[in-house]
Amino acid sequence: MEMKSEENEFTIYKNRHLLDEIYEKYSRTIWNILCRRPFTDEMKEKIMVETFQQLWIQSKGIKLTGLLVVSILKERILFFEQR
Repeated sequence: MEMKSEENEFTIYKNRHLLDEIYEKYSRTIWNILCRRPFTDEMKEKIMVETFQQLWIQSKGIKLTGLLVVSILKERILFFEQR
């Protein structure tokens, strides 16, 4: 189990530039969409973090598009609105 954790950390470190690219490209769009919703800033940040976690997972298998980003964000928003 310890080895798996080290491998995950190495993979994240090795692919850090991809994570940075995803953030740079989509963070403003995601935040602007969240600002239209009646969430607290804390909740918006939490949704944003979870959205980027999902984008990070998705980016390993397929090319990210704006439509995919909005789809994942919509899923996260609906989840938090139903709470």
